[in-house]
Amino acid sequence: MKAVQITQFGGPEAMKYRDLPDPTPGRGEALVQVQAAGVNFADVYARAGISEYWIVDPEARTIEVFVLQDGAYTLLVKAGPGEKAHSQLLNGFEVAVDEVFAG
Repeated sequence: MKAVQITQFGGPEAMKYRDLPDPTPGRGEALVQVQAAGVNFADVYARAGISEYWIVDPEARTIEVFVLQDGAYTLLVKAGPGEKAHSQLLNGFEVAVDEVFAG
């Protein structure tokens, strides 16, 4: 199969187009043929070495904070009304969700 792998931080040169062995599904798994794929913003952030990013969702009135760990983003906190979102990168930095959506 064809794949684009990001194995280091950097610009577009960090993305490597490779031939990999076709995956073999295990018991209870399915093999899905992908006709088209893309690179999303989290992949671009990881490639650039951005260690933390926040998503503010005005419709859901939530703030999600993601941190880069072992080359992938994991959810650090999902804060809603009455809660605070905090940073792992900036020690002591926190934001009250209600204040973000006030007014």
